[in-house]
Amino acid sequence: MPKVLIITSNHGELAGKPNGTYLPELTHAVEVLTAEGIEYDLASPKGGKIPGYGEDADDVTKKLLADPEFAARLESTKCLDDVDGSLYDAIFYPGGECIRLLFFGNEKSLFAFFSCLGEVTILAS
Repeated sequence: MPKVLIITSNHGELAGKPNGTYLPELTHAVEVLTAEGIEYDLASPKGGKIPGYGEDADDVTKKLLADPEFAARLESTKCLDDVDGSLYDAIFYPGGECIRLLFFGNEKSLFAFFSCLGEVTILAS
């Protein structure tokens, strides 16, 4: 069964305002993956809870955020240092203003992004 690693940001502030992963870009991808029977893991540079915005953007996002299993995943993402990239068939980076900050000072995320180009598909919204 295919498996996707979704890498999000732990960075929750931009220009002094709350920010993070744009949740609709995450939730819509998860909805499609789940409908297709594709497994996924959420990871972030530090692991743990990820900040996000756009919680009330649409019904898909509201539905997934109300799901206890998905909400628990948002609270406990895997730390990139603990991720074995060979277990995944694709990497997905959901958008948000802070996704670009994901790479600064995080060699593991940068390595995952560039080293997998020939081995897996990288999807970015």
